Amino acid sequence: MKCNDPEDPTVNPVLTKVEVKKRVPRELTRGPLFETEFKQQMKQVQEAIAYFFTCFVRHGLDNTKFCGRIKPSWQPKPGGTIPKRNRDFAKQHNLWHVHIGPKFSGDIYGNMTSDLVIHFQWHESEPNKIRVLSIAKHYTDTEPKRFTLPTMAHI
Repeated sequence: MKCNDPEDPTVNPVLTKVEVKKRVPRELTRGPLFETEFKQQMKQVQEAIAYFFTCFVRHGLDNTKFCGRIKPSWQPKPGGTIPKRNRDFAKQHNLWHVHIGPKFSGDIYGNMTSDLVIHFQWHESEPNKIRVLSIAKHYTDTEPKRFTLPTMAHI
């Protein structure tokens, strides 16, 4: 699913080079295991990841530019809980996640969820930089279902 990105030439074919040059420089780096995980994904998932990267470079973490929800991994969903150990780990390492699809549920743009997420590090002190760490299912397949987090090897 491609999101409505006004800076995407397929959505807005009248973009000029001057407008493109006005963008804020953003930096996206990858953790040590990310490339390996990326290569193991289906093409449709790889395209969804590439689209997230493109949107981040163009817009930063502006949730209105993405289909999927972006949030800190230490904050539980409404009515949910996260074990203290996981919550502390996520907060200590500034872990966030974005729902990347390729299939979404929900109907509020910028707040849709999916089975797949990208975990990344983001620091408020450096708002134009992220470090992508892992591609994972949002929750484990086994009962009880648990929210996934990257391991230290990913960081």
